[in-house]
Amino acid sequence: MRLQSYINESLSDHQKNKLKKVLEDKCQPFLKEFGVNYAHGYFIYRGLKRRKVNSVDIIKARTDRKPRFIHKELHDYLNNISMKYFGWKTRSEGVFTADRRRSTEFGNYGVFIPIDKYEYITMRQPNVIYQLYDLYGNILDTKYSHLYDMYNLEDTKERIGEIYKHYHRNKKLPHFIKLEDFEAIFKCKEYLLINPDYVVDLMDILIEILGI
Repeated sequence: MRLQSYINESLSDHQKNKLKKVLEDKCQPFLKEFGVNYAHGYFIYRGLKRRKVNSVDIIKARTDRKPRFIHKELHDYLNNISMKYFGWKTRSEGVFTADRRRSTEFGNYGVFIPIDKYEYITMRQPNVIYQLYDLYGNILDTKYSHLYDMYNLEDTKERIGEIYKHYHRNKKLPHFIKLEDFEAIFKCKEYLLINPDYVVDLMDILIEILGI
């Protein structure tokens, strides 16, 4: 079992029962693919800058995400090329997740669990310099430290097109989360975000549900 250092807080009995019911009723696809990993302390995380992570939150995923750090032209290009390769707009519809180290860069972060059906794309490339674990971060190096620089936009597009070819669609992530240095972008309607202080309770609930 792998469990990083956390403050071991405990959920109330009511919170535990509520979390267990959501996992059993609405997270069966997740339990089938990731349940054993989570029960043994291997998690996917999501970082948030604009809100705190309570004990257990249910968050509705956005479908109209607007660009804040890159030019709209590049944002639209990323949506178009992701439609070509994956069939959905990763920039506008995606929920960005990653390993714990990268997620802590946002200040607030939690353990991520998609609710009901989901899709994802993922990549693990430990030797690449990342920027905020965002999808376009994989193509950065010291020469192109400002990806959103309009002077490099056409070159950036070409590089992104090559990188997208190496993303995995709906596979590899259960293995990657054991190795760290990964990112994944999910498409889902809702997701659970659990404060890391309560992961021991989460693991106990999953062990009970899965019978392991």
